[in-house]
Order: sequence, then C-alpha cells, then structure tokens
Amino acid sequence: MNTARIDVRLMLRVQQIPAEMGREEVIRTLAQEVAAEHFPGMGELLAETALEREAAEPTYLGRSLAVPHARVRGLSAAVVYVAPAERVLWHEEPVECVALLCVPEERPELHLQLLSRIVRWRMKGGELQLPAEL
Repeated sequence: MNTARIDVRLMLRVQQIPAEMGREEVIRTLAQEVAAEHFPGMGELLAETALEREAAEPTYLGRSLAVPHARVRGLSAAVVYVAPAERVLWHEEPVECVALLCVPEERPELHLQLLSRIVRWRMKGGELQLPAEL
C-alpha cells in the first residue's frame, strides 16, 4: 500500500450536461475540463483511460449517478469532478449526476476510498465532503 499523501481536489460544474450528449461525449468533455484546470495536455489520456474502463464495465451506480473513472500513472493529485446532467442516457439508464474520478494509477486504494465517499454522498443526499489529502 502506498502511504504517500496526495492532494484530493473537488471540482463542481455549474453548467448542466444536456440530455442530448452521449456518454462518450460527456466523458471527453469532463476529461478536457479537468485537464485544463489541473493536468494541462492530459485531456485525451484522461478521456481514453476513462472510456476504456467504461467499455470494460459500465460505471452507472444507481440513484441516477454515473462515476466514470481514470487511473493514470503519474497524476500529481486526485480529482473528483461533479457535474449535473439533464437525464443523460448511460447504458440505457437516465443519469442526473456524473462524477468523473481521476486518480494516480499507483494509488488504487485512494480510488476505492473516493468512490466509496461519492456513493455514500449520493445515498445520503448531503454535501460531498472530500479530505484535502489522503
């Protein structure tokens, strides 16, 4: 287990994702926005990694929530990017919230901790609380 601490950053998207956007377009858009803010030049890598994961196993988690995620080697921080959506179809399920999770590949335990927090947040309907670092 990697015990090095890493920053955890929360991004909240104000603009709603329109219903006509497809799953792939949503992932690409959010990945580019995360990269622009935190990982310049890595938008395509984040998008492709999340899309590969999505193809292997859908990331719709119920409660109108999808959590596409990308574990990428060498990221300097973990980012959770939460975006409201206008009932975007995600593997035939309408989604009203998409949370793109970007985590360093070398930190699989962090990936699981953040995923767990996102699911608990959605189930409880409260404010998403993430630690500054893990």
